[in-house]
Parts: sequence; C-alpha cells; structure tokens
Amino acid sequence: MKKIIVAGAGHGGLAAAALLSKDGYDVTVFEKNARNGLGYDWTDIFAPGALGIASVPMPEKDKFTYKDNMTFYSPNCKKGLVQNVPEDQLEIKMERKDIYDLLVSNAEKAGVKFVFECAVKRPLKRKAALFHVFMFSAHFITRLVMSRQRMFIKYICFRRASLESAGLQARKSSPMF
Repeated sequence: MKKIIVAGAGHGGLAAAALLSKDGYDVTVFEKNARNGLGYDWTDIFAPGALGIASVPMPEKDKFTYKDNMTFYSPNCKKGLVQNVPEDQLEIKMERKDIYDLLVSNAEKAGVKFVFECAVKRPLKRKAALFHVFMFSAHFITRLVMSRQRMFIKYICFRRASLESAGLQARKSSPMF
C-alpha cells in the first residue's frame, strides 16, 4: 500500500486525505496544532455542493444555517440594497471550528491517521518521487508530500496514472509531477 503524508490539516488537505484513503492509500496527516486548535472564530459561507465534491456528508442540522436574504446599507444607513437569494441557490453558513470537526471526523471514518502537535519542517526531494520529510519529532519517508498549495492531489495522482496508462510520460519540468 502506498503511503501519503499530508502536511497540514487545512480544508483541502483534509478533504484530499479522506478521498485518497477511500481509494486505498495509507494516509497520515501531520498538523502543528492540537485537534481542538484547528480553525478560529470565523463563519464560513459556501455552496452545499462543495461538500459533495469532497465526499463529505452534510453536517448535523444544529451545526449550520442557510444564508438567506440580506440587506446592505450605504454608509449613511439611509438606503438599503436587498440581496434576494433564490431557494435553489442557498449557501451554507457554518462556524469554521465546526467545519474542521466535520472534515476531521470524515477523514477518520475513511481511515486517515492523524499526528497532531507535530510541525513539518520541510520536504526534501530525493530520487524521482521519493521525499524525506523532516519533522520536529521524527523522520519519516514517504512517496508523496502534500501541502496547502497542492489542494488537488487526487487529480494530480490520477492524472499521472492516466498519462502512464496511455503510454505517455509526464514532463519533468511540470510542477504537478
């Protein structure tokens, strides 16, 4: 089984980790913060379809509301502009810490392993796709490293596989490979 390390438990990393684990990879997420230290006091608004794209279930009803019609006022508060949101375009409004709880729980159910309070120092590329990852608490070797900048890791992995199955090789100059 191929091992994958995800450096950082951000939204994209958690979603990708869960998808990769469901596809049979041995995935471990390394995060510098404690589990209860993920996210911060902020409300996010996003389309419900984003959860489906990442194969994340809908949150419990007490964890979110739908963003509805809003009125924006001019600085002098005399004139308002109403934004009417059609029923089929409602967006989810959810606290960031609750989103992280949902994403971590989803990843754990998919088989993802977590190491919290362990900051990744840096990846060092060795040989073709072999990376050494130096951590503050340990030294691990893995076949792939993913950071916040590589949110579409599943796409990258499968794009490489589809190129190889078609008898093509990825260009070595391409940052995706």
